[in-house]
Amino acid sequence: MEYYHSEICPIEIVKTEKLNITFQRHNHVEHYVISIVEAGHVEVRYDKGDTRTYAPGEVFCVKPLQTHAVRMERDAVMVSVCIGRQLFAEYAYDMLAHMVWEMTARAGIPTLSQTGWIKILRNLEGSAGEQDTGTEPAFEKIMKLLAVFPERELSLEQMAEELHMSKYHFLRKFRERAGLPPHRFCLQCRIRKAQKRLRAKHSIIELALEMGFYDQSHFDHCFKSIVGISPKAYIAAKKIISGTGADGAGR
Repeated sequence: MEYYHSEICPIEIVKTEKLNITFQRHNHVEHYVISIVEAGHVEVRYDKGDTRTYAPGEVFCVKPLQTHAVRMERDAVMVSVCIGRQLFAEYAYDMLAHMVWEMTARAGIPTLSQTGWIKILRNLEGSAGEQDTGTEPAFEKIMKLLAVFPERELSLEQMAEELHMSKYHFLRKFRERAGLPPHRFCLQCRIRKAQKRLRAKHSIIELALEMGFYDQSHFDHCFKSIVGISPKAYIAAKKIISGTGADGAGR
C-alpha cells in the first residue's frame, strides 16, 4: 500500500495493490472517499446487505459515516482519494477538483481528468452540505468527543448517563447514527488518530500506550485489522506531498 498526504489540507491518496485483503465494516467520520478500480475486481458491502462488485474503470464514493466493508483479491488495484468534508465549504468544486487532480499527478498516480473530478465532486457537493436535523446536539457532542479524544476511557454507562438514556437505548441509538457500536467506532477513531501521528522517528510503543492500547502487540493487531498493514509498514509507505495548487483561493 502507498499513502500520500497533503502537507497543507486534509486530502489523502491511498493506493492498494498486491494484497488479498478485506477491510471489515467501518466508516470515515470526516472524509468523503472516492475510489477508482484500476485492475481486478473490488467488492463493497454497504448497509442493509447491498453488495456491489466494481470492475476496472469504475468509481464508487463513500460518504462520511456511511458504513461499508471492502474485499480485494491479490490481482486488484484500487486508488482511493480521501477528502475532508470541510473542504467542500472552503472551495468551489472546480478548484477542489484541480487540487485533487494536481495531488494525484504529483504522487505519480494518474486517475481521472480534471473534468472527471469536477463531475464527481459536483455530485457530492450537495450531500456535503446536508445537515442531519434528526440528530440530538448532545448525541453529536458524544460522537465528536470520541472522534477527537478516542484514547479517553469512556464507558457505555458514562456515555448513556450523559444523554440521560439507559445504556441499551443509547447503544441502539448510537448504532443507528454511527453505523457501528461505540467500542468499534472508538477503536477506529483511535487508529485514525494514530495514523496521523505516526512518523519515522516516533516510538510505536509510546504511541500505542498513549492511544490506550495494552502494548505494541495489541496496537499492531488492531492497526492492521483496520488499515490493512502494520504500523511499521505504514510509516514506510507514508509520503508527504508539498503544495496543492489551491493558492489560497476559496469560494
